Amino acid sequence: MRDPRDATLDRALPMLDRIVGEACEREGVTCALEHYWHVPYTPFHREVVETIEKAARATGAGYRRILSGAGHDAQYMAAIAPTGMIFVPSRDGRSHCEEEFTPMDDIEHGANTLLAAALELAETS
Repeated sequence: MRDPRDATLDRALPMLDRIVGEACEREGVTCALEHYWHVPYTPFHREVVETIEKAARATGAGYRRILSGAGHDAQYMAAIAPTGMIFVPSRDGRSHCEEEFTPMDDIEHGANTLLAAALELAETS
């Protein structure tokens, strides 16, 4: 489960436990849930994010801000350096699976956005 607010997750986890428990009881099976991994929400560097947005506009790429919440290396990099991320869309939102597909135009927009943002950040650093 993902949410940038720990309080929301704190409320949701017992609900998940209850729903799964009810489903198991209804189906006559047993289960045990263990919540063993929690990575706190990591906000990215404002200037980097704004530079990425500016680069996306300049390259003609459509964009929107999202809160990923997924575990990415960038979360750990953000602890030591200004960090941001660029996602490119996958068909039907599928990623990290065999069905994942991103059209070449979207890959090109992502690469050009990365290049423009990196050049801008290099000039202002």
